[in-house]
Amino acid sequence: MDSSEESPLRYARVESTRKASAGTPLLGTELPTSHVPSSPRSENPVCQGKASLLSCVVNLANGAVGAGLLAFPSAFASTGVVLGPVITIACALIMGYTLTVLSESSRLASAFTYQGTVRQVVGKGWSIAAQIILFLYLFGGCTGFLAIIFDMVYSVTSVFVGKESFVSQRYFIIPLSAAVLVFPVCCVRTVGPLAKFR
Repeated sequence: MDSSEESPLRYARVESTRKASAGTPLLGTELPTSHVPSSPRSENPVCQGKASLLSCVVNLANGAVGAGLLAFPSAFASTGVVLGPVITIACALIMGYTLTVLSESSRLASAFTYQGTVRQVVGKGWSIAAQIILFLYLFGGCTGFLAIIFDMVYSVTSVFVGKESFVSQRYFIIPLSAAVLVFPVCCVRTVGPLAKFR
């Protein structure tokens, strides 16, 4: 493609980026300009750029994979040696493309959270729906982690105090784990102080 054909496309991209960052709607709806900061890194405390590239990669990998890594042996046993890697690579490509779209949308909308990006792109109603979905997803994930903690603790307590002891019961282990392990973390205002425990 020669330069005469490429310049209109390049101009359209620059123009669309400039309009989007100025508050023009991305999907045909008017963006609330009050949510578009003029100087993102200086005015928004969430976006200060203090994290290193390695910590960003580790946190992203931890959030994307998480406890799902424990399901890999069962998934590969069900799909086989050939189909398992193919499905894994396909899912990785889809996830990478999705994260690229999200990051680009966040950049164009000058938003720093998933909910903020949804609000800027498709409106307040979908932003509320996204928050509800995220709550249910995270609640389910937390419940799954507590179930895993119970299985691990039960295998120890059942040996030392017996399976019939109240210390080995689900109604004791899960609330205690939530109170001791989960609740203190919920009281932290930001996740910054938790970085030392990575």
